Amino acid sequence: MKSALVLAALSFAFAAAADAAIPYERAVTAPVYGVPPGGRSVAAAASDGAGVLLAWADYGRSAIRASHVDANGTVTDMLGTRIDTQRVTGGPFVFWSGNAYLLLWSEQDGLHAAQLDASGTVIVAPRVVAPGIVQPYSAASNGTRVVMNYNNRLAIFDLAGRLLDDFPMFAERITSNGHGFLVSYRSQADDLFVMALDAAGHPAGLSHYVASNIGAPAVQASNGDEYLLVIQDVFGNAPLPLRIAADGTRLPTPAFPLPGTAAWTPTLSWTGSDYLYTWTTFNPDRRISALRFDATSGAQRGASAVLADDVGQHAVAWIGGSFVLTWLDFDGAIRAEVVEPLSLTHTAAVLVSVSAAEQLAPRLAWSGRNYLVVWQERGAVYATRMDDAGRTLDAAGIVVASPAANPNVVFDGANFVVSWTTFDSLWLKRIDPDSGTLLDTNGILAAQSLAGYDIASAGANGTTLAFVSTEHRLDRRLRVMRIDRALHPIGAALAITPMGMLPSNPSIAWSGTQWLVAFEEEVPVPAPFETPADWNRADIRAVRITPSMTPLDTEPLSIAVSADIGPRHRAPRAASSGDDYMIAWSYGFLGGAHDVLARRLRPNGTLDAATNVTAGQATSTIWTPLGYAIGIASEAGDAIGAMLGTFFKISASADAEGSVALVWANGRVTGAYTRVATEAPYGGASRVFVRDARPWHGRAAGH
Repeated sequence: MKSALVLAALSFAFAAAADAAIPYERAVTAPVYGVPPGGRSVAAAASDGAGVLLAWADYGRSAIRASHVDANGTVTDMLGTRIDTQRVTGGPFVFWSGNAYLLLWSEQDGLHAAQLDASGTVIVAPRVVAPGIVQPYSAASNGTRVVMNYNNRLAIFDLAGRLLDDFPMFAERITSNGHGFLVSYRSQADDLFVMALDAAGHPAGLSHYVASNIGAPAVQASNGDEYLLVIQDVFGNAPLPLRIAADGTRLPTPAFPLPGTAAWTPTLSWTGSDYLYTWTTFNPDRRISALRFDATSGAQRGASAVLADDVGQHAVAWIGGSFVLTWLDFDGAIRAEVVEPLSLTHTAAVLVSVSAAEQLAPRLAWSGRNYLVVWQERGAVYATRMDDAGRTLDAAGIVVASPAANPNVVFDGANFVVSWTTFDSLWLKRIDPDSGTLLDTNGILAAQSLAGYDIASAGANGTTLAFVSTEHRLDRRLRVMRIDRALHPIGAALAITPMGMLPSNPSIAWSGTQWLVAFEEEVPVPAPFETPADWNRADIRAVRITPSMTPLDTEPLSIAVSADIGPRHRAPRAASSGDDYMIAWSYGFLGGAHDVLARRLRPNGTLDAATNVTAGQATSTIWTPLGYAIGIASEAGDAIGAMLGTFFKISASADAEGSVALVWANGRVTGAYTRVATEAPYGGASRVFVRDARPWHGRAAGH
């Protein structure tokens, strides 16, 4: 359903997309920093001798992130480096090449590589270096080569990330002694075998059997010549060291058990004079402990020490005579500290995975004097006023409600009315447009047991809520309710959909003489078995309502109908010119590309033909003196708008943008939108910005 003319116009309009930090773009607030949302992998670590680069997968933001920690335990780049990904499936791994860090990780299209300088800045852009590697298991470097195991194969790379060789070989762990490599693996009978590799990463001999009844992959390290493995048997006994020669043969090892019978993710490393063993325990406390010992004599070097509490997985990297311990705590944050290896004393732990708080779901309204922008942040709903010139009037933001989500805002002619949901309840609160004062301290409970809502105002004629009521399992109805300027209900809520219909995603508009509520109807697909809700067909419907709350359509009007199998019509957004209505919606497969469709509805209920506007998703529709304007998150990830067959840009940077909400104010269209802001203050967090449309007139014409 793509229009070649529309796509050509878009290509021309956005050929010179702006970089991040867009002229005339206004952030609604300064960032608040903390632990980012979503999950992370434990950090991989490597050192250039002066500091350590920590790199991890940021699953919540589909990125690889890297931060630099110096020898004093200071994070030198608080927000670190972000590398965008699709979905990380393995890694990352990081190695120092002598003049740059090599960063490796896998996605669904294969193994990716990037090179970073000593400070963590990307100097060679990410690229796919091995399409067949989608789930690497472990990797090691000898200073000239990197050997990686995956899917019963070994791959060999140089330190620029170029693939040199790839061949079948089963391995679980890989270690280097600075010259060659040692791989270890367990057989199906739980026997442990090792094999030496030469300096190029190829087999240097036969496999050697070294132990039986091994219950977990061995932990490995080297003193620059021989190797040491710490093995754990299937019976849960204490871990035991096992010395292995450079050629893979077993060496005599004193029988001395190590602590950590219930150890999780242990590490082993060479200090320059002996070995350092670290392990995580859960009972009675969650903590990382460490112990130094001599593998030849079995002598312990001093007492063991607790290095960190309340931890999960961890890793170790050396900086000259000290080492950096990094771990993933049980709040999902990556932390690090520098440890002195002789005394096992350490610096205070520092937070490494720092991010600006995510801002989501922006909406805005105009009072005639200033804007109110509302959004969701840190589980709460915030608001801030901005004047006509885009200056923020409430610098820290106004906390409207917490916990809260799904904010919206209208201006009722006297005050801003902010709405939000808490669990399945709908709440309201007024904000004075001139002072920013919250006029309803605790908020007003408007409805309970709901799934989706919208709000629109008719000024002195009241504000109307449209919401899907789920109070009764068999009575899922779309209802409307008017409220006055004191937020008091005007009559009871009115059901406007019949029993048995499954409405969702309502959008309400006021024409000056009647209300229109557009919504998505879920239609179960006929099947001989129960199907998930995502399989349901989705149609777009609408109901007109008089000012006295009498439905004009006892059977909802059909705006768009989906086939039983195929793309779905989703999430309508309605607006009125005062003469008619415009309904815009998205059409496409779940999780795939979408088109924006739009259709006019006349006051008498007749419909114009549907128009394919462009590729993307419709997120708002408004009326302006120049015509209807549709806010669109484009297929390219830009915040754009469509009006009168032409397109205008709200924001078209290299960053991903979406959640576009439009408003007409003082002769121009202004948009509030989220942008995954990659510039220094934000570090790749989703933030809310406001910007006037381009092309336009006045100030907006210059950006």
